[in-house]
Amino acid sequence: TALILASDSGYTDVVDLLLRHKASPNDKGGGSRALLYASKNGHIKVVQLLLQAGANPHIPSIVGDKIVPPLMIAVGNNHKVKLLISAGANPNDTEKKTGYSILMAGSQNADVDIVNILLQSGAKVNAVDQDGVSALMYACTRENVSIIKSLLKAGANPNFTRNDGLTPLMLVAKNGHVEIVHLLLQMGADPN
Repeated sequence: TALILASDSGYTDVVDLLLRHKASPNDKGGGSRALLYASKNGHIKVVQLLLQAGANPHIPSIVGDKIVPPLMIAVGNNHKVKLLISAGANPNDTEKKTGYSILMAGSQNADVDIVNILLQSGAKVNAVDQDGVSALMYACTRENVSIIKSLLKAGANPNFTRNDGLTPLMLVAKNGHVEIVHLLLQMGADPN
């Protein structure tokens, strides 16, 4: 639609004009690709206009072969994440096929501010995707000490075992990261 294309390009005045002429901020199927693309491209004013016009921040949209919520796309921009959460976006939404969560995306993208915003908003720290991988495991693969500390402080299980049998401690020990090995052991990781 014209609204989707204008939102994708960040044309605030065009989006505003289309919305004032009754363009629907939501797709016929219920999602909001306009909101998704505006979020993805960092067009905060467009995101604000779409939310004010009733764009639904809960309903995922299809992107390629994935079904993702708008909040997942916003990871990487603190302001967008806060804006969508304040509009009611669920910090526990996931990519529908894999169970990959927004907290996992923040942990994998090594953004401690986003991780902390999500945790403060009620993100489930021990949720796992279809492979049994948690946000802590994604943070361990990135060896991001500050995110690992935030996740552990929020109650992440240092002994969780993913489907292939690996634990967070195994992941960081394999790479020789002494500081994180020490941190995980301090937080109760089983060395055996």
